[in-house]
Amino acid sequence: MITEIRLISFSSEALAEAVRLFGVSNRDRYFREVRQAFVQPGQPPVVVAEVCGDGSDATDTLEFTAAESAAMLILLCRQQGIPLPHHAGKSLRLIGGEICLAVANRVYPWIEASDAGTAPQEFETPDGA
Repeated sequence: MITEIRLISFSSEALAEAVRLFGVSNRDRYFREVRQAFVQPGQPPVVVAEVCGDGSDATDTLEFTAAESAAMLILLCRQQGIPLPHHAGKSLRLIGGEICLAVANRVYPWIEASDAGTAPQEFETPDGA
């Protein structure tokens, strides 16, 4: 089986935008403004944001679950036109102080199934070797 693994890294500005989009799309987590968003190390990493509610300058600190964090990053990728395979596994990683969305996609699962129990076939490369 062949697996493609891709890491998409998000700066603190991109993370703040992801939190804002998540708040706009989720009425239970709605807020007017994101002042700051950062990542706390852990397994998985935890996204924390300082936000302002409607009609107030007081800030609240929100801590998002891993599922909410992944959802907000996926939402930002969709808004920015970054393609994500629907059936690929997605997880969060902290690399160099930035949160990353790890996307693991089994690109050619049919290779194992169709070649199971058969001897390896020889093939010719484009240069004839």
